[in-house]
Amino acid sequence: MKLLENINIDTVNISKIEMIIKQQNECLLEMYKLLLFDETTAEPDNNKWAKAFLETQIKALEHIQKITEKHKQHFSKKEVKKEDKYINDDDNNNDDDIEQESLF
Repeated sequence: MKLLENINIDTVNISKIEMIIKQQNECLLEMYKLLLFDETTAEPDNNKWAKAFLETQIKALEHIQKITEKHKQHFSKKEVKKEDKYINDDDNNNDDDIEQESLF
């Protein structure tokens, strides 16, 4: 899979992971509720495999959330350092702009 090639583990966007986990959990819950509703109808489908899939996905997301919490502090420090670097770069660019303007 091309997506999994050349992975750089130096940075991980923790906030994006947290956002996606929240969205997926909400969606998986809605899907599960739909299957439960289907079982209350006169002609329910066999939802065994779909329910098993959803339960597996929920468990996987719980595990990823646990790992995210475990390493959140490590990657949050790197994000702050990057933000500081960008702020410093912007300050330097502003100084350069002022210097360039004064030349003309």
